[in-house]
Amino acid sequence: MTTQKIAFATRIDAETLADTFGTAPKAVVVSVRDGREVAREVRDKPFHEPHDHPHHGEHAEHDPQHDGPGANFAVITDCQALVTRKIGPPGAQQPQVVGAA
Repeated sequence: MTTQKIAFATRIDAETLADTFGTAPKAVVVSVRDGREVAREVRDKPFHEPHDHPHHGEHAEHDPQHDGPGANFAVITDCQALVTRKIGPPGAQQPQVVGAA
């Protein structure tokens, strides 16, 4: 009885799929065992760019070690699959995506 985790890239309501993984503020992680949901958790993604806020303010600090696609995928590294409408080029280059089914 192996438990698998599936991540869903969602909007702020944690119910609606986001347009892209990069703009999703949340990841809903569903644990499935024997075809049934056994747990669900909502995880905040550390970095996202909503369409109505395309860039950080000019005075915002940017830390490449903790921002961007790598930080986004860090919250779902224990998941075996990701459900999203779209993954852009930065996200598609992340090693974790290759392992997602």
